[in-house]
Amino acid sequence: KMLHLWEAYLECAGRSSTMRRLLAQTPVGFVPAIRAMLYLAERPRYHSSVKLVAEVERTFRCELPTFTRLLDRTLPRSRPTGPELEAICEGYLDEVRILVRIADGLDPQTP
Repeated sequence: KMLHLWEAYLECAGRSSTMRRLLAQTPVGFVPAIRAMLYLAERPRYHSSVKLVAEVERTFRCELPTFTRLLDRTLPRSRPTGPELEAICEGYLDEVRILVRIADGLDPQTP
């Protein structure tokens, strides 16, 4: 998922409309992986995507504010462009990297 996200980000080539679409469409694709991470950690798995991310933050002691804002659709209503949009994308990619590192450390064999 992370590789596909990076590929899509690179294909945006700085076009604001394409980056906004990427930010709107891709976070929900990580929800099944987040749910699985919580399952392996034997933690509650909520139906709400935002609550799932909050539980990941609590369980794995990390912060995912951009990811939460994307899932909750609380990004600035002003349709960010340029540097602001680039900063949002970079924050999102950094947080996905955090999730990947956490997932890589989980042992699926642990009961």
